[in-house]
Amino acid sequence: MPLAAYTVLINPYGAVIYLNAEETDTASDVLSKFWKEWGDRVEERFPKLKRAEVKLLRLLEPLDSTFEDQVSAQMRKYDTTKKQTLRPHDVIGPYDPDHLTFEIAAHPWVLSLGHKKNTVAEDLHDGMVQRIREAPSPSQIARSIHTYKAEHEKGALFYNGRPLEQSAAPVSVYNLAFAKIQEKLNNLNEMNIRAEVTSFYLAGISQLFRDACELYDDEKAREQVVMNQIRKLLEISFEFRHDITTAGRSAKVTQADGVHYVLVKEQGLLEREFKAIDSCFELKNELGLGGLPDVQLAVTYEKAISQDEYTAIRAASCCPAVLINVCGPYIRFYGAVLAEVCIVQPFTDYIFLGGDPGDVEDRLVYAAKVFAIFREGLAELRDWYEKLHFHGDAIKVSERIFPSPTYAADAQSELLKTLRFVDRFDYGGSPPTASGRAGVDLRRSLFLASLNNHEVLVKFCSRYGEKAHRELAKRNPPLAPKLHACVRLVGGTTMVVMDIVPGKVTAASKQYAKQPLPSAMIRDVETALKALHEKGLVHGDVRRPNIMAITRDDGVTGAMLVDFDWAGENGKVFYPIMLNLDIAWAQGVQTGQAIRPEHDWSMFRNLGDPRQI
Repeated sequence: MPLAAYTVLINPYGAVIYLNAEETDTASDVLSKFWKEWGDRVEERFPKLKRAEVKLLRLLEPLDSTFEDQVSAQMRKYDTTKKQTLRPHDVIGPYDPDHLTFEIAAHPWVLSLGHKKNTVAEDLHDGMVQRIREAPSPSQIARSIHTYKAEHEKGALFYNGRPLEQSAAPVSVYNLAFAKIQEKLNNLNEMNIRAEVTSFYLAGISQLFRDACELYDDEKAREQVVMNQIRKLLEISFEFRHDITTAGRSAKVTQADGVHYVLVKEQGLLEREFKAIDSCFELKNELGLGGLPDVQLAVTYEKAISQDEYTAIRAASCCPAVLINVCGPYIRFYGAVLAEVCIVQPFTDYIFLGGDPGDVEDRLVYAAKVFAIFREGLAELRDWYEKLHFHGDAIKVSERIFPSPTYAADAQSELLKTLRFVDRFDYGGSPPTASGRAGVDLRRSLFLASLNNHEVLVKFCSRYGEKAHRELAKRNPPLAPKLHACVRLVGGTTMVVMDIVPGKVTAASKQYAKQPLPSAMIRDVETALKALHEKGLVHGDVRRPNIMAITRDDGVTGAMLVDFDWAGENGKVFYPIMLNLDIAWAQGVQTGQAIRPEHDWSMFRNLGDPRQI
């Protein structure tokens, strides 16, 4: 029979867990079952906690609810004189499985000895949820660019690349379905749509064009016709005009134009069902009417996943969802996740569902390809949710806030099968937050991870000079960190796994500010550039922030080069088109032009200038 017990040993917010117990069981029996099922998680949080220090307490006044958020608030105020500590051989006695009758606890001072603090990523995640809950309604925020900007300046609500500094890791690295969607979109030209869908499906796309280009009196009229056709093409049944409410209350938080839920079953004794959003849409009768549609859609999604009733899904996943914007005859698809922060990224531009007779055929083919991709992607996402493992409303899985890369080859998966993400990587390049914690630049997709029980740095980027990195890493002494892997993921993103340089001190850090670099560091950089150029390779970004100080075996402080994003073959790799022109680049460096050895040497000569950034 299920026994409900409250505990803070699994996460700091408190959780209700369920154990299979009998009235004739002793406290020792119940605790043994607890350790068998939850021991790993408890020991992860409290490495120094001894099992004998954990007790089973009976609540003399059981709580008539087992909903975690409500129970946590009640337990914080619970009269401690009404808690009975059971001895190991005490029989637990009768209990009602629908009431909370027990607590599994340890003395607070014991927990304080070995308490594992939240990671930077967890703090960011919790702060994001709180920020969303406190924000005004989606329609208020999206009313105009002025209201959105004013709210945004209080703290980012979501990361969508506006402004550019408000960017984060690609959503394709967080979920299998998103990775496959992005991969297919990257290879649209290889898709033979006439062979992949039926003529009936193509006729449906044609009908959508006719419907979308009509003029409608209001949103409801457009919704009834256009969204019905989109629903058929995506093979998904939306709940229209769906109210988002707070669990246990009738008050409406907001209203979504349309959402689709997947039923997810809890693993365990109770097998409760929870509803997860896999898609959400916002509709405007015409583009430009009714405020900022992309903002309203993003905040509607955020409001839905930040509510109490979504706690279980939020605790077990990054809440991936496909967002769909329909504005007049235009449609746009996005991917959204709640990782450390909420990331909302467009998969497509606005697609015009119409056109003059001269080009409408090409538009129809393009739209058919995109719709077929999202039809398959949504089916994949639904399947992913249905297989999601979680254990209650407040049992948080640490992996929920970290990337879940989809490897393009089995060999890569085997090589990195022990890779586990631990936290955001603090490279020392951002100012600390008001709380004193390290600041995080989310544009730099850097993560601390473990590979074969060894701490490593994981980086996600669009391109990387693997050959140049390996050339320097194999030198004796090494002139770059050991490179464990550089793999292309499904979706097109490159994932780089390397050793962490001890100390994480760059040549741009305080201890080297306003002074020339040590001669040994300069010699190592010079040696590194000669080695690259002899192999026909270039680095492209030889600046102080990309030079790491390293103490050699003889005690001398040498240097390693890092940041090989632009590195590659001489004349075959190019400076980014969005090059930061505020940096004092070498003479001859131009946006989008080839990287040359002379540029590396010019930047090398500038290293003696302590003002260089």
